[in-house]
Amino acid sequence: MACPSRCLGRMACRAVSRDAHQVVTFVAWLLVMWSCVSSAVWGQISAGSPLLVRGDEAFPPYEFVGPDGIPTGYNVDMIRAVAEAMGLEIRVDLGPWSEVRRQLEEGRIDALAGMFHSQARDRLVDFSSPHLVVTHAVFVRSGSRVRSLTEIDGGEVIVQAGDIMDDFARERLPGARIVGVASPGQALGMLSAGEGDCALLAKLQGLYLADGAGLTNIRAVGPPIVPQRYCFAVREGNQELLAVLNEGLAIVNRAGDAERIYQKWFGTYDRRENLAAMLRYGLWALVPLFLVLGLALGWSWSLRRQVSLRTAELRQELEHRQQAEDARRQLEQRIR
Repeated sequence: MACPSRCLGRMACRAVSRDAHQVVTFVAWLLVMWSCVSSAVWGQISAGSPLLVRGDEAFPPYEFVGPDGIPTGYNVDMIRAVAEAMGLEIRVDLGPWSEVRRQLEEGRIDALAGMFHSQARDRLVDFSSPHLVVTHAVFVRSGSRVRSLTEIDGGEVIVQAGDIMDDFARERLPGARIVGVASPGQALGMLSAGEGDCALLAKLQGLYLADGAGLTNIRAVGPPIVPQRYCFAVREGNQELLAVLNEGLAIVNRAGDAERIYQKWFGTYDRRENLAAMLRYGLWALVPLFLVLGLALGWSWSLRRQVSLRTAELRQELEHRQQAEDARRQLEQRIR
């Protein structure tokens, strides 16, 4: 007769084995279902109708409608490079910023080519990894009393309506009068013409626009405003498209295409800013050197003057001694 304890052991082993088999089967089923769903989603992204990507029609050099009526700019080149890397079919269409932003938040389009990240916006749309980190600046007219953000409070600040700087100004400058306009170009044009106390814009963008419009009385002041992450944005919850865009960004970055696109649109202004920074820092470094050199030259001149004066005194003393010696000799000759 079999031992009861052995029978119970065999029964327990069979039960554990059966449970383990069921778990493995369930996990395998989940993997198969996930693979099918992923394939279906990817098929919709890659083989369906073109993805509709929109952007701001007047936000150069990031995105704008060119003279030929075709969308162009840094963001447009980047989204097209990512689409090519991932085999996506896209259609890029630009319009007023308030319109395209609202369309994405309402889920009526697939993506935006560029949108600055913020926690408030992240509750309405989903953001990719940043394809650029942008610093903003305070732009003023030449001769303005404003030198930095801390001197704006109570003044009139021009921003693009709905832009990240619009959000920033309303949150950080409660005492300022915020004037929202349709585009960054309009903001700088108004500022140059004497309206408002300052404008808040992306720094390289402001330089690009001022240079293109010949606005020679506009300059950026103060330290950079907190850098902002600039990303692709997709409809809230569209994680599949987000993953595809992030993978495409990684490919474009590794291939060097992102750097090439950046240099195409910002290289001239970036180099100009770097040169200006080098000159500023170089000047600060040279000031102590010039001070030391000036002190050395002053000390050298003072030393030479003292030597010259002492030499003149010695020469005069020698002349007096010589005269006294001559007088003594003459006296001796007379006595003889």
